[in-house]
Amino acid sequence: EDNLVSIIPPYQLYYEGKAVKHIRVHKCIARHVREALAEVLEHYGIDEIRRLGLDQFGGCYNCRPTATGKSLSLHAWGVALDFAPGSNAYGMKAPRASLSHRDCETWWQIWERHGAVSLGRERNYDWVHLQFARLE
Repeated sequence: EDNLVSIIPPYQLYYEGKAVKHIRVHKCIARHVREALAEVLEHYGIDEIRRLGLDQFGGCYNCRPTATGKSLSLHAWGVALDFAPGSNAYGMKAPRASLSHRDCETWWQIWERHGAVSLGRERNYDWVHLQFARLE
């Protein structure tokens, strides 16, 4: 936890219907997360963010194992974030996952410019998840 910092998102995020005051992330990615979210706001505007569910936050830091339970999740290191969980369940594939739709293309381009990787775009599952770690 010594490597975690709190950032205030540039637009209101909601976790399970409750307003998020800050996001805890690893200090090495804090600037990238803050800048990516600011670019999302600038590109989409708050009304489109709400329409696409990009204001629905699924969490970041959470000291827990992966879904398989074989190792710690990247969330345990504060280098993974989840967005729009209600319409992007873990096993959901394109085109059913809302973040796989064309109107979210710029969302992913913004995050990728800041160093994030999408499991959805790379492997067509877990569209809710983006991470600041390379895939093996």
